[in-house]
Formats: sequence, structure tokens, C-alpha cells
Amino acid sequence: GPLTSLSELAGAAGRNKRARAVQFFRDGLSFLSKDDCEKALPYFEKAVDSDSNYAEAWAQSGFCNEKLGRHNEAIEASKKAVSLRPSSESYFNIGLASYYLKQYREAAEAYRQAIRLDPYNAADAYYALGLAYRDWGRADDEIQAYKQAIRLRSDYTSAYERLGSRYFRSKKYSEAVEVFKQLSNLKPADATAPNNLGEAYLEMGKMNEAQESFRQAIRLKPDFGRAYYNLGKCLLAMGNRDAALEQYNILQNLDQDWAEKLNSIINP
Repeated sequence: GPLTSLSELAGAAGRNKRARAVQFFRDGLSFLSKDDCEKALPYFEKAVDSDSNYAEAWAQSGFCNEKLGRHNEAIEASKKAVSLRPSSESYFNIGLASYYLKQYREAAEAYRQAIRLDPYNAADAYYALGLAYRDWGRADDEIQAYKQAIRLRSDYTSAYERLGSRYFRSKKYSEAVEVFKQLSNLKPADATAPNNLGEAYLEMGKMNEAQESFRQAIRLKPDFGRAYYNLGKCLLAMGNRDAALEQYNILQNLDQDWAEKLNSIINP
């Protein structure tokens, strides 16, 4: 037959490479659907070896590397993915890997890109951004990030917990109180929120509210050593040493460490 032109040959070879890459990619996905990144990763790597412009295969390779704790490889593959086709998932992956490598500036930058590309589904990216700011030592930015996460997902309990804890550490106790109250409404069976609420009240000198919060925490979790300690500390500050001693007696059977701590403030 007639001689096939070189460009046609190149085109056919390219299509073959692409077809091979797609097959590798599909094999990778079948392992990924069973949550087996160990087995999936080599197929995604073969896919990008066959076709280096295969954005989705780079993305999955980045995802699997991160799942396997290979942070540098994850960043490399995900950066290749976003250079071919920007996606919030791959930017999120870069953020996560950078965060684990303690590269907080790079992590924050990647999370912001993820948010920019998918602003309405960005609650998790804002939350992760908050964690990066926390470890970077940027408290005000951390607060704003959690607030944005909550704005997008009003029942985001982890974001409330981090936000309340940040306010508390920044000595913004009245803000902490508001957050821990909301958290108590979202998680009515959880004893940690009323205990944290009580600790914020205690710092504000609101002893009655603090006492009631600690009692609520104990009602929800009758073996909550820290809450008995807090209640004892609160009662002692209110001048009720006998009631504080009662908490100490309970703690002696419950939690030796908290018992000793309480004893050291009852009998300094």
C-alpha cells in the first residue's frame, strides 16, 4: 500500500501510548477503589510514563503518594497535575504534604489555591489552612480560617473545637465561651465542650457559670477526672473548701493524677 507519512505514524504512536496509559490508569483506579494505594500507585506511575501529559494520572499518583506518607513525591506529582490542569483536589494534596513537611508557607499558599478554585466546597481547605496558620504561629489568620470553614459548613464541629481552643489560648475568653456554647448545642452528648466552657468561665471569674458547666460535663461523663478537678478548683475559689474536698475524695477512687493536682491546691 501507499507509504504512511511520518506525521501519521507519530499520531498513531501517540494514540497507542495514550491507550496504554488509559489502561494503566484504569487498573490503578480499580485498586484505589479498594483503598489499596500500595497496589494502585505503580499503575498511575506507568500511566504517566506512557503519557507524561496525563493530568488525572499525575493527580492520582500525587494522592496515593500522600496516602503512603511519601510527601515529597506527592508534591512533585501534584504540582505536575496542576501545571497540566489546575484542580482544588491536587492543590489540597500539595497543602497536606507541605504541612506534614512543616512547610507552612507553602501549605497555606496551596490551600488558598484550592479555595480559589472551588470556593463553595472549601470548608475542609479552610480548616486545613487554619491548622497551617496555627503551627506557623499566625493566630489571627488561624481564627479567620476556622470562621470561614464554619460559614461554609455550620455544623463543622472540629472547626468549632479548634476555634474555641485558639480563642482560649489567645486569652479571648468571652469569644471562647460563645464558641463552646455553640459546640455544646451541636454535640449535646459530648462532655468536653461544657468542660472547656467552664474553663473559659473560670478564667473570666464567672464562678457560678463555671460550676454549672463542670457539673454538666460530669453528668455527661461521670469518670471525667479533669472536670472533677476543675469543679474542685472552682469551689475552692468560691470559698467552699469542704465541697472541694468532696471532689478530691471522688478523684482518689477515679484518677490519682487529678486527685494529687487538686490536693496540691486545697493543701498548698
